[in-house]
Amino acid sequence: MEGLKASTSILTATICCTGYRYSIVLFLKMYLGYPNHDMSTPVMASKRKLFKPHFYSENLIEELPKTKRPRTSGKKKTVLQDDDIESNNVFGHLLKTAGITLKAGEKQNEIDGAIFQKKLHQALRKHPSYPQMVAEFISGLDSHIENRDQFRNCLLPCIPAQNQETNNAVHSYCESLIKLLLGIEILQPAVIKLLFEKLPEFFQESVGSDGLNLPRLIVNQLKWLDRIGLVSMIMQMVYVSPPSIQHDIITSLPEILEDSQHSEIAKQLSPLLKENIGLTVPVLDALSCLNLDVELLSEIRQSVMSSVSAVKVEDLPVIVKFILHSMKATEATEVIFDLRKKLNLESCAALPSIQASQSKLSSQAQSSLSASQMSINKDSFKLLFEVLKSALKFQKCVLEGWIKAIENIPTASDHKVLDMIMLLIIYATSTKNKKQIERLLKSKIQSGCLREQLLQNTFRYHSLVMRDLFPAILSVAESFVNSADPCVVSFGSCMYKQAFTAFDSYCQQEIVGALVTHICGGNKVEVDVSLDTLTDLVSVHTSSVVSYVVFLKDDMHMVIRKQLSSTIPKYKRIGIIGAVTMIITLLELVFSCCGQDPHALALYYDELANLIQKGNLDLQILAWIKDYVVQDFESDFVTDLLQIEDSTFPFPVKALYGLEDGESEGGIAIKLLPLLSQSFSMNVDVTATESKDVRLVSPICLSPFFRMLRLCMSELNKGSMEDIDALLVCPLYLTSLEVAEKIESLSKEEREFLCSLLFHAVNWFREVVNAFCREEDPNMKGKVLTRLQNITELQCTLEKCLAERFRIQYDTCNKQQHGHNLFLFLGQKRLKSDSSKNSFGDSSQVDENLEIIQTEAETSQEKSSSPEKDPGAPLIQLQNYSAYFRELDLEVFTILHCGLLTKSVLDSEMHTKFCAVNVALFLDGDTHLQVFSVPESFTGNFSLSEFLEIREVVQLEPTELLFLLEDLYRKMEHMLIPAPARRTPFLKGKGNKNAGFSHLCQSTSQEVIEYAAELLKPLCNHIENIHNHFQMLIAENHGVIDGPGVNIQEHQLMSSCYQRLLQIFHFLFAWNGFSQHENHGLLKASLHILACRLKPGDGELPLEDLLSQSFQYLLNFQHNIPNIYCALSLTQLLLVIAEKSVANPKRKEIASITKGFLCQSWMQPSGTRQKGSQFNDALHTLLTIYMEYTHDILKEIENISSTGVPELIRSSKDGYSSSYPTLT
Repeated sequence: MEGLKASTSILTATICCTGYRYSIVLFLKMYLGYPNHDMSTPVMASKRKLFKPHFYSENLIEELPKTKRPRTSGKKKTVLQDDDIESNNVFGHLLKTAGITLKAGEKQNEIDGAIFQKKLHQALRKHPSYPQMVAEFISGLDSHIENRDQFRNCLLPCIPAQNQETNNAVHSYCESLIKLLLGIEILQPAVIKLLFEKLPEFFQESVGSDGLNLPRLIVNQLKWLDRIGLVSMIMQMVYVSPPSIQHDIITSLPEILEDSQHSEIAKQLSPLLKENIGLTVPVLDALSCLNLDVELLSEIRQSVMSSVSAVKVEDLPVIVKFILHSMKATEATEVIFDLRKKLNLESCAALPSIQASQSKLSSQAQSSLSASQMSINKDSFKLLFEVLKSALKFQKCVLEGWIKAIENIPTASDHKVLDMIMLLIIYATSTKNKKQIERLLKSKIQSGCLREQLLQNTFRYHSLVMRDLFPAILSVAESFVNSADPCVVSFGSCMYKQAFTAFDSYCQQEIVGALVTHICGGNKVEVDVSLDTLTDLVSVHTSSVVSYVVFLKDDMHMVIRKQLSSTIPKYKRIGIIGAVTMIITLLELVFSCCGQDPHALALYYDELANLIQKGNLDLQILAWIKDYVVQDFESDFVTDLLQIEDSTFPFPVKALYGLEDGESEGGIAIKLLPLLSQSFSMNVDVTATESKDVRLVSPICLSPFFRMLRLCMSELNKGSMEDIDALLVCPLYLTSLEVAEKIESLSKEEREFLCSLLFHAVNWFREVVNAFCREEDPNMKGKVLTRLQNITELQCTLEKCLAERFRIQYDTCNKQQHGHNLFLFLGQKRLKSDSSKNSFGDSSQVDENLEIIQTEAETSQEKSSSPEKDPGAPLIQLQNYSAYFRELDLEVFTILHCGLLTKSVLDSEMHTKFCAVNVALFLDGDTHLQVFSVPESFTGNFSLSEFLEIREVVQLEPTELLFLLEDLYRKMEHMLIPAPARRTPFLKGKGNKNAGFSHLCQSTSQEVIEYAAELLKPLCNHIENIHNHFQMLIAENHGVIDGPGVNIQEHQLMSSCYQRLLQIFHFLFAWNGFSQHENHGLLKASLHILACRLKPGDGELPLEDLLSQSFQYLLNFQHNIPNIYCALSLTQLLLVIAEKSVANPKRKEIASITKGFLCQSWMQPSGTRQKGSQFNDALHTLLTIYMEYTHDILKEIENISSTGVPELIRSSKDGYSSSYPTLT
């Protein structure tokens, strides 16, 4: 070995002086047995001459020629046309004789016959000049392979000769010429030397243009030979070859050498492990395949073990494989403990990351290099653990050794990432050891040896390895979460979170599913930890968890449904708690998302109120809503009643519409004007408002918020509103209404502010009436009626203000977009948030809704208009735009039941007592409709004057009555009249026909008709009272309606009430549902109410009798009809009742009453005759009905033509027919 090293040093010096190729040849000459030459002798042109004398050892060949002619590329060779090489020397002749045809160019040599080696061997042995003939043969071979292409052909397999008669004698695969020559014993040493001589020529360009690696082909020729010598020569070639050829030679040694030579070559390879770390992998690969004795193998393993911490990461798999395969079972624990100590994966994995972060500050090229190194390291780690996994699987001693090595680690600082991975690999590969590994892991966690930081580093630096262990990780985490030890449970939760962070989408979905399974387990600790883990994942990895929300939601819903359906009380209770918690979480989410948008928040309040009203919410949810909203409502909208003097508001603040005395002390008020002022100022800078992370308080939310609050309180308190009854009587912070009288002097902004203020006040009182309309206490009823009066007063003021400012935009709880003036005839305004389910539709849908409402409003305007309309009345009628205001509930019409109520009257003991008094109509000096309640002590007969001395009356004026009847009319028209019957204007969009009726649409037409039937008695009271009113009016004015004492405005209001009452009756009895058998009972009950008004009695009557008596009851109203519109409504109502009778259709009575209306002179209270297009339409309809029901239509036409028309012709310009006064 010392000589070999010295020779290597000489070679190195020679390389530096004379050139690489020549020095290699010179070195080989010295150690392959060539005669010594003076190193100073000039090098000849042909370097091959240095190798001619004594080419072979004396033991093999007796005599060799002393010289050999120089080899040149221009040697005489005869190349035939078929690319055969014709050689006249001994080499070519012997090959030809033995069956080899040498080819030139890219064609492979051909072989003819299967016994080439035998023929050639015999030819050489029997040649007269043997053994000198061998040297001459080798010289010819040397000359032949001087050409690279010819040398390549000799290294490539031969092909069978094409002129061969049969293929049976030729193998399908033929060895190369060199391989065949190496198989001849007398030629092998010389051919090996010749190959090693040729090998250095290809060190620089090992791969030619043909893509073949000639050095590798040369080495491959030496594999699997029966006998081979010159081991030392092979090692010499290893020392002088480039790294790539060194690698090929070393890894081929097990296939080249015989078993008897393994120990010798192993001893020569071992020093290379320390001298050249780059050859570690090929050397260990070779040593692993050699048959070595135990002592030598142990010595080599110790040498390898000492270099583990210094080798490259990519070399670790081969090194670890050699160490594990080379140890004995008895020394496994010691070897593995030593190996584990030297394997420092943390530093190997973290170093590229540090370099990558540093390289970002230096250059892009270094960054790319570090990223590439990280990728190589990850792949190398994966291969390393594959080696370990294979060893654990097939070597029991390795498995036991790793477990013992990890068990014996005493402290947390001594534990490595390797320990965690190895335990998981053992868990995944060995079914028998799973329980043992679980116990070991739990023991280490409980003792604090395995910490969560170590687990985090494991996932961070070895995600590829851990990904392959995902099933084991999931199983271990599941076991840990089920543990009773908090430390182990926390570690299991950390495993779930780290795996979710590091792994792909499939694993993430499985983790979510596993956590949901834990939540459904029933174990309190398990459920809590799983919920906390899911919460952390949602908070930290929101975008990743979003992909699995569907699965999570479906799983949660499925589990909750199963628990609710369970017959076991425990699980049913769990399901209830889960469902309530899920609902509360969703409500909180909606609220947090809508806090910056008042319009969205108003919709949220309304929709939540609708759910509460249906009565389907659990008491826990209602309690949460109560705790959640009461405090917010008080802080947002309610304030102490104080004197406010703030010059920043557009108008002076004043508390109005309070119903309690002493409100200045300890009272409360709704801070409407301050909030509206704040809202207007916010609209100036929308961007700044939206950027604030605070909930906005807007008057838009006042009414929806209160609706949700009062419905929640009603549900929790079984209908009692005692907890919030202060809101019924508390005042509003508004401004003096005297400002409205000077609106023409206000600026545009001030007009908009004032109109918005009045609008929100109207909506507030409408919701207050909705909330307290069902109160039974007479005192509360009186206050509700007062609020009804406040609504009509404010609406009247708002009409006057809007008349001065048609196009105005004000925010409501309706659908709104900044920058758009969406207001109908008043200035295209959006619909209410509770006007439809899809409140935030697109703009085209909103426009269609606006067109529908505008058209309906215009139609309603035409219907409600009358010829006697006051010229000074406002140009805008708000009742025609009711869809923009808060919707009244059906329960509000219970006010019609109680009629007109007085305030409480206290007895001598200061107790409020009332006795029932029948509803009656009295006409006092102010012509108000009044109903009185008197103390129980007041009995006997008494006069109206005696009533007036003791009463304190809340008056229901015709304005409030008309307000209720108008709303009831619209509701019944919407629900009871079929959609095709309602005319859609030409070229108008369909829109949302439910605009303004969202609460009503939650009820069916059946429910509405049943509720309307309950109102028949108070409606009959009102229609009778109004009829009596006109009867007394006409009597007092001596039979005329236009007397000097008639109040024209009141006459218009009473006429409108009369008409609406008749229309409501018509809608009720015209409902097509009465044709169904199941509704016959409701029809009879309704008719029974009318019949009893004519003939009181409790007996049940047949349907025909009920129809007849109801018809007669309504027929009594034909007298004292105030205008033709009421006459038409009464006629249509009678037609509906008559059409339901099969036996008696009442044709004669209808014709009679219609003729009476046609022959009546219709006058206005102002003294002028009724006229106009609407009058003409009503007249036309009456005439059509009369002609349809009269007995002789031709005779009636003749009477009109012969009598009425001539009378009209003979009259003055504005005259009329005396027989038919309506003929003008």
